Amino acid sequence: MPKEQPAVGPLTPVGDAAGRIIMAKAQPLFEQETGSIGGRDIEVIHDMRVASRRTRAALGLFAPLYRRRTVRELDEALGELTGALGRVRDADVMIETMRAIFGRARDPGERATLAYIIGYRQGARVGEVRRLRKRLASTDLPAMRRRLARAVASVRDVPEARSPLSTIAREAVEERVASVFGFVPAVLSSENVEAQHAMRIVCKELRYAVETLRPAFDEHYEELHTLLTRFQDELGALHDLDVFIGYVEGLRRDSDARAAGVRPDGLAAVTADLIARRGRRFQRVRRLVNANPEAKVRRALIDSIVQPDAEETAGDAG
Repeated sequence: MPKEQPAVGPLTPVGDAAGRIIMAKAQPLFEQETGSIGGRDIEVIHDMRVASRRTRAALGLFAPLYRRRTVRELDEALGELTGALGRVRDADVMIETMRAIFGRARDPGERATLAYIIGYRQGARVGEVRRLRKRLASTDLPAMRRRLARAVASVRDVPEARSPLSTIAREAVEERVASVFGFVPAVLSSENVEAQHAMRIVCKELRYAVETLRPAFDEHYEELHTLLTRFQDELGALHDLDVFIGYVEGLRRDSDARAAGVRPDGLAAVTADLIARRGRRFQRVRRLVNANPEAKVRRALIDSIVQPDAEETAGDAG
């Protein structure tokens, strides 16, 4: 009977922890495969997408431990699957938003426009599900799992492998917090869509890094993770609305939409509703950023990383 491995903790050498953490992040991806093939369960597709992203984030974080070619090939394979899952999820989010607007719309032109968008996106989703099925059918997930397990078990003899997980956690947090808040104050201008989108991406990277390095954090992890999730979700919702506004505006030049009875007044009404939603969402982002400045977030995260001397002292006291 194989000897049970000790739990990963703040003092665990990164070389010992990396493979176990990566495989734990990848596990939901391999478990959910059957339920997502049909494309009917939105949450299963979302779970697979998140698992693939978390696995890629963990691979990136521990990349110095492995051969560069190995990391690149695994990331590319996972990235193709992430993209196929993401396109289905994106269609779901747009359909859900347009249905919410439709439920309150009273203007006939706006309702006709929304009905067209919902119907068109549902049709597009069918195509994306078909492509997702092909992608999953051509991807031997059990083989991918075995390949990933072999790869992450082959740690290179580099200095990083001997560092405790808490040291890597501190470095990752410092670097990513600086990246996130480098977009302040630009993100606090409503029209600065590019900065808001870029901040969303690095917020996601910070959140995934903290999730990957969870064993290095103390009991404050959950509240900090909740805060990082709020940042990512609020900025993500803002970005979604920007995408939707651009999509609706593009229908003004779409001959199929005109042929289906979509009129400028209906498009203008839908756009106005989306812009109003964006305005409210932006105010939420603004309040969140102002209430959580860089120094506060950095200190909270750094202080919650269990330092080696603190854990050793606690162990001696026990």
